[in-house]
Amino acid sequence: LDKKNQQLLQSQKELEDMMSMFAHKFRSPLDAIIYNTGHENNPKLYIEAAQTMRGLLDIFSIISTDDKILKQRIIADSQGNSNLSDLLNNSLNMILLHFLSVSGAEKIRQHYISYAKHHNLCDSDVSPKIWNEEYFELEQSLQTEWEKSYSSLLMQSASLDQKLDWLQVHFFKLELHGFEDSLIRFQKYGATESFLTIILSEILVNAFKYYASDSQQGVLLTWKSVDDYQRLQCSNPSTRYARSRIKGSSKGHAFLSALANKTGCEFNKPELQDNFSVIFKIPNQLLISE
Repeated sequence: LDKKNQQLLQSQKELEDMMSMFAHKFRSPLDAIIYNTGHENNPKLYIEAAQTMRGLLDIFSIISTDDKILKQRIIADSQGNSNLSDLLNNSLNMILLHFLSVSGAEKIRQHYISYAKHHNLCDSDVSPKIWNEEYFELEQSLQTEWEKSYSSLLMQSASLDQKLDWLQVHFFKLELHGFEDSLIRFQKYGATESFLTIILSEILVNAFKYYASDSQQGVLLTWKSVDDYQRLQCSNPSTRYARSRIKGSSKGHAFLSALANKTGCEFNKPELQDNFSVIFKIPNQLLISE
C-alpha cells in the first residue's frame, strides 16, 4: 500500500509539473500574438506563434498519454528543411517577446539595472531594492524601448547574427558552438522541433532570468555530438543570490527530468554554483535517421 501511494504521489507530481510547464511554454507565443495584435500586425508572426502553439500542444498531449508514441513521432521526424539554427532563431523570438512585454519585466530586471548603470542612466551603486522603489519609470521606459527595438528587427526579417548583436547590447553575449555545423534536420513545427523547443527554451529562459555578471561574461550555448548521443549544454554566469530569487514556478528542471525519463534522454539537475551549467543529452536514435 505504501509503495502504491508513493507511485500515485509521483504521478500526481509529474502531472502538476507538466501542467505548470504547459502554461509556461504557451505564454511566450501567446505574448507574441498579443504584442503583434496591438502593434505591428505582422501576419508571419501570427502564423509562427500559432503553429508553435499547435506543435507544443501535440507534444504535451502525447506526453500525457503514451511515452512510446512520443519517441516514435520524434524518430520518424528526422528529415526536413528546418535545422538547429532555425530552432534557436525561433526560440529566441518567442522568449524575448515574452520577456520584453510589460508582464515579463520583473523577470529580467537585473538586465535593465545593468544596462542603466553602464549607460549612466542611474547611479552605479543602485541596489535592486532602490531601483524598484525609485526607478520604476526608467524601467518602464527601457521596457517600451527594448520591446519596440526587437520587434523592429522581426519586421525587418533580421538574421540570427543581427539578433545576437542586439542581444549583446541589451542583455549579454550569447556564444554559439555546434549549431551551424550540425546535420540534424526536421520538419518545421513537427514533433522534433516542438520537442527541442521545449528543452532549448526552458534552458535559455533560465539563463535570461538568473544571469548575473558584473564583468558582463558571456553565456555559452553548445550543441555537440558525443559518442551515441547529442549534448546540449548551456553555461551562464550566475550567483547564489540571483538563483535564490523566485521568478516562476521553479518546476522547469523537474519537468526536464520527467521529459528525459519519458524519452530515454538524460538530464541531471545541475548544482547551485556561480558558473551554472545545464546539460541535456539526447540519444542519436531519436534525432538521426539511419
